[in-house]
Amino acid sequence: MAAGRLDIINQVKTGLDAITTGNGYSVTVGGVEKVLRDWNDSETFPRPWIGFRPAQESYKYEMSHRLRCTLQLQLVAHVTPAAGAVDAVYTQIENLSDDIIRALRQGVLRSGCAESITLTQTQTTEGDPSSFESASLSMLFNIVYYRTEPTG
Repeated sequence: MAAGRLDIINQVKTGLDAITTGNGYSVTVGGVEKVLRDWNDSETFPRPWIGFRPAQESYKYEMSHRLRCTLQLQLVAHVTPAAGAVDAVYTQIENLSDDIIRALRQGVLRSGCAESITLTQTQTTEGDPSSFESASLSMLFNIVYYRTEPTG
């Protein structure tokens, strides 16, 4: 695969931007940024809002100057729950989570930018009394891709 790190980041953004009910997803995302924001920093943005950033990256040397790269991608999403409905918070987080997983698999893998993408961790505000006003979702993915070792 000839794609690089920047190609993957751009495909992540493109894939997340495509989350709309018109494209067959459960929700329509109001905004996507290549930056993480907490609830207060993003409260004026249309909801659901998704932010992401590349985190740690590791490399494994292989034959013929190839590197097997594992890029960790951190993602945060914020939703505005339906007023006072506990089940609505759970449903919104679940639907958004499923949509994000599907969008990333389709956007990054189908574009040929990566060999695999794996969800490794999820954390939500479900069950927190404050989530009735501001529900959030945090996800951590590992994206595996190959690149040629830089030579001097």
